[in-house]
Amino acid sequence: MMLGISVQTMAQTDPGTTNLKHQWKFEGTGVTAPVDLVGTVTGTLVDGATIADGALNISNGGYVSFDAAALDIKSYTALTVEAWFSSSLGQNAGYRFLYYFGNSDGNGNHCTGYTPTRGNNVCRALIDTGTGDQGVNGTQYDDGLLHHVICVIDATNLSYYLDGVLVNSTSIGTTSLAGIGNQFAWLAKGGWPDPTWKGLIQEFSIYDSALTGDNVKYLYNLHKIDVAATNPGTTNLKHQWSFDDGTANDQVGSVNGVLTDGALVVDKALNTAAGGYVNLDAAALAVNTYTELTVETWFTPVAGANNGYHFLYYFGNSDGNGNHFTGFTPSRDGNPAQCGRFMIATGNGEDGQQGINTTKFTDGRQHHSVCVIDGTSVTSYIDGNLLGTTSIGANLLANVGIQFAYFGKGGWNDPVWKGQTHKISMYDKVLTANNVKYLYNAGAETVATGVDQTRKMIHNVYVSNNQIVAEFESTSAASSKIEIYNIQGALLSSEVFTCNAGLNNKTINANYPAGIYLVRLAVAGQTSYSKIVK
Repeated sequence: MMLGISVQTMAQTDPGTTNLKHQWKFEGTGVTAPVDLVGTVTGTLVDGATIADGALNISNGGYVSFDAAALDIKSYTALTVEAWFSSSLGQNAGYRFLYYFGNSDGNGNHCTGYTPTRGNNVCRALIDTGTGDQGVNGTQYDDGLLHHVICVIDATNLSYYLDGVLVNSTSIGTTSLAGIGNQFAWLAKGGWPDPTWKGLIQEFSIYDSALTGDNVKYLYNLHKIDVAATNPGTTNLKHQWSFDDGTANDQVGSVNGVLTDGALVVDKALNTAAGGYVNLDAAALAVNTYTELTVETWFTPVAGANNGYHFLYYFGNSDGNGNHFTGFTPSRDGNPAQCGRFMIATGNGEDGQQGINTTKFTDGRQHHSVCVIDGTSVTSYIDGNLLGTTSIGANLLANVGIQFAYFGKGGWNDPVWKGQTHKISMYDKVLTANNVKYLYNAGAETVATGVDQTRKMIHNVYVSNNQIVAEFESTSAASSKIEIYNIQGALLSSEVFTCNAGLNNKTINANYPAGIYLVRLAVAGQTSYSKIVK
């Protein structure tokens, strides 16, 4: 019997088509122009751009021009732009716009757009209407892979999502969509004299509303490419703290943690909600002896409690200020503000620090993070999704200090991180996206030893159209039961059913108020739980 239910889930909500104003899918035989399938703004292929095999092809140059006045972005009170794209691998050095709406006098102005690559080695979703560029940076994307981007702008904020994950949100201040110019509207070209972007654009959509994270997840799941899950095994698993036995002991190696300043282990998790941290023997961990390092964590922050610089883990030195270190801050108040960051810096302080930013995690939900560092780059994943890869420059693992190793504390005099840490694992090799998918699917409570992984083939639990949907596999037909509880533990609904052999898709009414709910599924003596947010 195989039973799988996602331990960490996110609601998915179809945004519908009421607010979908324009969409270009570049499909059909003999198509010679980008036809607007929803509105009436058909584009013009310019300078060698073509349409073939269901995509706008600008791999060899060219761009698409739209009637900007007909699009009339400045009339929107809220705007969501969605695109599926894949770059021509390594061909987009410098500043390249995937899309651009606005004016130009040789330099762009009164505009909004998205640059998957920029001259400063980041990507950026932005708006600028004359009072200064406001936007969100992320890791640049010129990897030749298919990606999904969504940029949402409303009256107060800009939010940038990549591959279903919120990278970050930022205030737009006094900037507003009403200030966007109606001079130009382009795909693969910006308002500056930079080269055009090279690659494929498979789909491009414009909404006149601010889509939510649940909407973004739904749209991403429609077309995402599933990565096959591959078990990383335990040969390169050097340390694991699962907290299942009521201690901070290392379940694989011999580097046991010391609970400090009120840290507790409760309900199979390190609990630092009220303060405290774990102290480890950094010399025994010897991160500086690793040529490759992967750190996996499962964590749940206290909602709204971590509003400064807070390290989930830290390996390195400190003289009152951290140095020669690697670590992960689920939240920080730095540059950029209000973000999380995976990082390595082997100089003094944060000099030369290299890393990858993500959204700030203060939402009270459980998350899975993986940080991979090798001899040239750092790669990070959040909740099973690749966030990005960037060069580490001269920041080598061999130069990471072995003075301190903490869970819930960093090398500066900042407050400790508050929340629950469900598991931390360290590997001495680079885990792949396939390995990360496997670990995410396995869930927070799967430990390295004594677990039959074939019984943990995870699928999904989510909310769709006011229904809770549970997808799972079973090797045979069996009597089953699904139950829904509120966060206080009260049973809201229950249904007995017979599952089929193979993949099952069970729905149950979810006509409940917004909130957090627990889904319990029992099949032939096995029980699995999922937390969902509605």
